[in-house]
Amino acid sequence: MRRVLAGTVVALGGCGAVFGIGDLPPLELDPDAAADARVAIAPDGAEPADALDARPPASDAGLDPDADPRWALWPIPPDDPPAASFVTENAGTDRILTDLVTQLRWQDPEADAIRALGEAQDYCASLVLGGRDDWRVPTRIEAASILRIGPAVFENAPSSFVGRKTSGDCHWTSSIASTGTPWAVAGDVGLNTLGPCYVRCVRGAPELGAPRRPTYDVTADSVLEPRTGLVWERTPPGAATSRDAAAARCAALTLRGRVGRLPTIKELLSLVAEEKKLPAIDPAFGGNLETLYWSSTVSNGSGWLVGFDDGTTRRFAESQQGLTALARCVATL
Repeated sequence: MRRVLAGTVVALGGCGAVFGIGDLPPLELDPDAAADARVAIAPDGAEPADALDARPPASDAGLDPDADPRWALWPIPPDDPPAASFVTENAGTDRILTDLVTQLRWQDPEADAIRALGEAQDYCASLVLGGRDDWRVPTRIEAASILRIGPAVFENAPSSFVGRKTSGDCHWTSSIASTGTPWAVAGDVGLNTLGPCYVRCVRGAPELGAPRRPTYDVTADSVLEPRTGLVWERTPPGAATSRDAAAARCAALTLRGRVGRLPTIKELLSLVAEEKKLPAIDPAFGGNLETLYWSSTVSNGSGWLVGFDDGTTRRFAESQQGLTALARCVATL
């Protein structure tokens, strides 16, 4: 029996790409998917995380049909995921890549046709691949997890994928913006568009018994989400600074015995509560919530920020002088 979830997701890129706040068309998840076999891969410049069951891809097991795929309930992959973090389960036209960090299974290559979002959802729902029929359009955080972001690159998927990766090839997420218009990911350009776009179907969800949403462990000065393995500064200083000054402040900070740093854009996006607005973050976090926050991520000469008023992502040219924002430091446990 299938259960139906509803949610919202977002695209990344452009001078600003907005997290959709609204109802999704139904997402169907079948109660058979990956169990939680994961490896921890630390972002560039981060302390390596302790190994989290560094096993081969899990065999299909019961998943929680009520888990919310809008949330990262797994360690956050680095900005440029290494080829070693993906394994091929099938070959040829049935090729599936499994992410050993998130345990999400990805269709690769994607369908060789552009579609409207509704058609893309129908296509994924009817797809039978690797003997499974529980494929769907990915959520925002799922699509973000496989983005390849580096100093000279921003692509839709890592180098180990054989499908379309370039910035000109838009791919659907299941996001609906607050305007009611769907969102797609197109390299470093976030599209608030009616399409058509390509779709890279995905399957997988947390196993039965796992938390259905983030479970925050809160102290006076920090917030830990154990599934991501990230401990966050709870209440940052209220004064906006340059990114360099923010990075220096984080490096001097200790969070539960670990050295702090600026978060990557993917890590920062994992905090966005897509069902919320003004602010779009859980009340476990303090400080000025309705403003821009720095990330450590830079691509093609542009740095990335997230606005927690509505989850908007923004870029700025590294040559731009005088730009200031807040910073919520993070450490990897």
